[in-house]
Amino acid sequence: MLLMQTKQALCRRAALLLVVALLMAACASPTPVPTPMLGPEVTVPTKPAASDIPKVGAIAPDFTLPDLNGDEVQLSDYRGKVLLLNFWATWCPPCQQEIPMFIEVYEELKGDDFVILAVSMGEGKDKVSSFVSQKGMSFPVLLDSSRDVARRYLVRAIPTSVMIDRDGVVQRIIVGMMHESQLRAELKDLL
Repeated sequence: MLLMQTKQALCRRAALLLVVALLMAACASPTPVPTPMLGPEVTVPTKPAASDIPKVGAIAPDFTLPDLNGDEVQLSDYRGKVLLLNFWATWCPPCQQEIPMFIEVYEELKGDDFVILAVSMGEGKDKVSSFVSQKGMSFPVLLDSSRDVARRYLVRAIPTSVMIDRDGVVQRIIVGMMHESQLRAELKDLL
């Protein structure tokens, strides 16, 4: 009887170890992890090469994206200007809340060599164009439909803003919604 109980205990322990091993193997698999902050269909991007990662104090990684007119816009074309690179989407409530403040500050400071480049992530031209028209967005809007630039910039949540100085150097990366006082303080040091 004692021998039978010992065998049963060993079988239970072996089964438990097998389940734990299978769970550990499943957790270690390289499958993408859903990122709810970027939307239900988005997965965590693969990490770009170290030289392509935006870092405070380093030159912002260059890219080319189409604007709403279909013209190609290259980031490096804006050297000599203070740049706010804003990653956003039409469905994102904090992104929507930032827009009126961005419009106001852009209209006030665009003559001081200040530019906002709004990078729409994962959405089509028609949807973005309609949204931009409704909101009266006067700054350039770029289409990152494939999210390649967002992956390159390691955007994990939106909105994400990257402040770039006149020399093309990243000065600050802000994840989450910016408030007007924060934006004006950032710009005061750069303009």
